[in-house]
Amino acid sequence: MENINYELTRLEGEHREAKIVKFSNIPLNKIKEFPACMFHVQSTEDINALKQYFFQNAPNDRIFGLSVPFSYLSTYVPELIDQVHIPRNTTLMCDLETEIFWHSTEKLKPKIGQFFASYGAIPVRIKQKISKITTTKKFTERIESHKKFWREITNEKSDLISLITAYISRQHGYQIGILSGLSPLILDREHLDFVEESYTQTKRLYHNDASINLENDGKIVGLYANFHTTFLAKSENVTEFVKMVERLEPKALIFKIFNLEDIRNMKVIQKNYELLIKNIANLSRTLNIPTFYFGTHTAGIEANTKGIDVFSEPFNRKTSDERQFTISSEQLHRMYNEDPLFKAGKIYDITKNDFISRREFQNKYLTTSRIELPLPFITSTYTSNAVKSMTDVHFRNFSRMVLMESRNYELNQLHNEINNSDISSTLNKVAIWKGNHIPK
Repeated sequence: MENINYELTRLEGEHREAKIVKFSNIPLNKIKEFPACMFHVQSTEDINALKQYFFQNAPNDRIFGLSVPFSYLSTYVPELIDQVHIPRNTTLMCDLETEIFWHSTEKLKPKIGQFFASYGAIPVRIKQKISKITTTKKFTERIESHKKFWREITNEKSDLISLITAYISRQHGYQIGILSGLSPLILDREHLDFVEESYTQTKRLYHNDASINLENDGKIVGLYANFHTTFLAKSENVTEFVKMVERLEPKALIFKIFNLEDIRNMKVIQKNYELLIKNIANLSRTLNIPTFYFGTHTAGIEANTKGIDVFSEPFNRKTSDERQFTISSEQLHRMYNEDPLFKAGKIYDITKNDFISRREFQNKYLTTSRIELPLPFITSTYTSNAVKSMTDVHFRNFSRMVLMESRNYELNQLHNEINNSDISSTLNKVAIWKGNHIPK
């Protein structure tokens, strides 16, 4: 990559897994060091927290950028660009949400289904085929239906190119810096054939064509790999994925694991998850490409220690205390009245590496006038009394900013540890998340 440079500058320790990388975008004059993090923007509350955080020049040297769902590009990107004081080095990325080709829309956020139903760039006949997949009840039959659909799409080059250009054009129009190339949800080895053909055509269109080489504008199209957890049932699947990536030599590798939660009691899945992370990190080194792990949380920092460059974390997890209970609306209303802190959600505790309730946070950190946390921006900007008096909406905004500064702080620590050839401290901190991928 002539205009996008990926320069390995430091490897840690005997196994040489964790690494520091200088990532330079020459046309846009952007330089960042990895490992780093991103935040996934999915709500107006996310936007409001970002506005406040960046406007006040809060610590962000380890925040590589922001990711936005494909279905929300028109909703949030204009506001991010026009109203949020995003630092110049920040890069926008996109999650294509290709689970929409697999998952019934009632199990996804309503707006996602509404967007794709109205998205005119996808022909009606293709939407009708997608509908047949998502309404198929039996899992094995749905897999076959899904494979049949993608086999037809990749065999019919005009349909495939039409979809590729629709997805790339939309991202390009909303100033996405590292674009995601269209590919299906990956359920088994056979799906890799569809991924390979789709990315081959994508590279031909946007990187090998002299008239439309996005890299000249400081943009690259990465291979987007959206894994279903069932893909991790066999180690051979991971092996075949690695071979495919080696053949494709993508400009970047963007991956997420759809529906991954707690796999601590799923030994085969956990073993193959670790194998996948290890091999993606190896691909990053051998192919000299950046790697991005979407849709994770503290487990993303563990992935950083294995050599993954960047992880993207959502703000709006299922953190509200109310979600822990199955109760009637009347009971819920009474709880709200009895405890004003009940619906404030949870907040990241950097000393515990876990999310705790607002009440626990106040009892632990707000007993004096100064907030007792190792976060300079938060502690210099807010007093204990100010946080105690916040409404639940303002507290959720505050908790997002705590998360941003916490991740920035943790990654600065990891950088220091890599430079000192000892990452044991970070490894010990994130050990509690080994195998546990439930969004907090």
